[in-house]
Amino acid sequence: MDMLRAQAHEFSNKLYTISGLLQLERIEEALALIHQETERAQAQMSF
Repeated sequence: MDMLRAQAHEFSNKLYTISGLLQLERIEEALALIHQETERAQAQMSF
């Protein structure tokens, strides 16, 4: 259960970061982070 809680917290932090980047109009950085996280998640699922 602790692992699931940690993953949820990490996901929440990433969403908060993306939200902040978008509010600062740093669109390219937000998109880069989204793509990076998508690739990381896909790699984990493939593993």
